[in-house]
Amino acid sequence: MSDAVLARLRRLAALGAALYAAAAAADAGLTWAGLRGAAGGEGNPFLRATMTRLGVAPALLVEKGAVGLAFWWLAVRVGAAIHRDEPWVRRVPMTPPVRRWMRSGDRWWTALLPLYGVALAQALAAGLWLSLR
Repeated sequence: MSDAVLARLRRLAALGAALYAAAAAADAGLTWAGLRGAAGGEGNPFLRATMTRLGVAPALLVEKGAVGLAFWWLAVRVGAAIHRDEPWVRRVPMTPPVRRWMRSGDRWWTALLPLYGVALAQALAAGLWLSLR
């Protein structure tokens, strides 16, 4: 991978992670305030069980941190693999038009879409809490 592309990938991944962190912090804070520190109102059963075991704030911190780290790591690793045209990338199930499109140019940036998508989802979740107030 060229140094310029790798540097750009890392910058865009860092920006995506920062956007996710801001949106996740807003959602976590609003979730905590909305639940008033009680896990019983959480709709996600996995997160509710984690909140019951760890407490609301620690569970939100663990969940938001794990998701952010996983999506950032995937963006950087998969983006680099797409750019290097590693063999496993071609084995990922895709339709023939998508396969042609992926081969028609350097599509490393597509690996950033899930990171930016999860940041948008967190911002929408925070917005939902604001609309309930």
